[in-house]
Amino acid sequence: MLKRALRFNPLLVMGSLMVVVLLLAAACASDSNDEALSNLQKSIDELAMSQPEGLTATEVQDIVQKSIDDLAMSQPEALTSAQVQGIVSEAVMSMEIPEEGLTAEQAQAIVGSAIGAIETPEGLTAMEVQNIVAGAMGDQPEGLTAMQVQEIVDNALMAAEDPEALTAMKVQEIVAMALADAAMEEQRQKGTITFATLNWGTAEIQSALAQFMVQHGYEYPVDEKAGATIPLFQGLLGGDVDVTLEIWLPNQDDVWLPALDEGNVIPVGNSLNEQWQSAFVIPTHTAEANAGLRTVQDIRDHMDIFPQEDGKVILWTCPGDWGCHAVNASQVTAYGLDDIITLKPADGGAALFASLQGAYDRGEAWLGYLWGPTLPANTLDLTRLEEPPCGVGQAFGDGCPYGVGPVRIAVHPSMIQRAPEVIEMLRRWSFTDEQIGEALSYRDQTDATAQETAIWFLTNRESIWTPWVPTDVADRIKAALVAQAS
Repeated sequence: MLKRALRFNPLLVMGSLMVVVLLLAAACASDSNDEALSNLQKSIDELAMSQPEGLTATEVQDIVQKSIDDLAMSQPEALTSAQVQGIVSEAVMSMEIPEEGLTAEQAQAIVGSAIGAIETPEGLTAMEVQNIVAGAMGDQPEGLTAMQVQEIVDNALMAAEDPEALTAMKVQEIVAMALADAAMEEQRQKGTITFATLNWGTAEIQSALAQFMVQHGYEYPVDEKAGATIPLFQGLLGGDVDVTLEIWLPNQDDVWLPALDEGNVIPVGNSLNEQWQSAFVIPTHTAEANAGLRTVQDIRDHMDIFPQEDGKVILWTCPGDWGCHAVNASQVTAYGLDDIITLKPADGGAALFASLQGAYDRGEAWLGYLWGPTLPANTLDLTRLEEPPCGVGQAFGDGCPYGVGPVRIAVHPSMIQRAPEVIEMLRRWSFTDEQIGEALSYRDQTDATAQETAIWFLTNRESIWTPWVPTDVADRIKAALVAQAS
């Protein structure tokens, strides 16, 4: 996960301090003031030195556990509120709080007020408090903010005004309800994550998979924007799109590299293996029937075998709003083939594949752009015409072929703060050609939608995707799949 800048957060210190204080109040005995003070000060110091953006329930539990572990067995009785207030006052007075934070007096007043509200005639033992906190926090989602922690403690204290009512059962009920309210508020505050659904098979399936996992596993609202490479990349830069699962490089280098340098996109790994692509693909049966057709220059001597338009050979190419369109046009020009080739952009990936499949099934010649992993590349016998190798410093498209390139996952920079756990999932995301090819084949054979293919994949290929997410997230995804099937 991306590291965040460390900064002092007084609300986080005070919110977590109140939790520690509540536990110390129940855990310490009057002859252990020095030890309690030492533990409390240590917790304060550690919190002040390293401030995460939000505490998880587990992290809060770890903090308080550290403070009372050495006292739980040896100190069964509880300090009075006056004794705890004295300890806390001494500890808070020793805090070095920056000028922009709370003053020592303000902190003392806050903690003193909180302690003053705790007046139990009997007091809870350290073990009882430990069990209460563990039970209340154990099932809470990650991402509790400092404000939420402080609200949880405040709610518990406000409910403790009646000293007779503050039994172990009552404390457990109060804390559990407060944490549940905080979790619900966190869910309400989660913003929608918008995915780019690019208009070809692998991208459509990957987008559907990620949307299902984020919605049901991480409980974020999701949306998608469907379309082509160029407009959806602009959407990513502008924040209309949050996640794109297939940035094909080097096709998009002219926009990708400047955006990367300026920090307008964040790369989080590769979704697919490095992939090939070529604008000069023909069926192998065409190559075998024409022994002299081996290179791009050989097209000139075999024009008559290909479909033509206005006296020129038709080269099926990608849509005009895909990054490869300009590259393919540049290659035709660089190879001096403008006079014999006309580019015919397809309406989308499906139309491109349909034109190839139709010609292949009829045993006809076809010339055009293709890449892997795609269903035609996986299922048809195809040949790439040879192109001259790139010279030193020569860019692809300027008289030499595409190189094998990465397929990146990219997110808008706002995702770092908004959904770091989703970024962590995307960092683990990875498909082999065989795995994504299996999904493509299922979709083709069953005429399934991308969403139906995603559900099939999640249901039947758990060993692939479960390592990408924590166990609790995987459990929620599995539960959603069962609900979908019922």
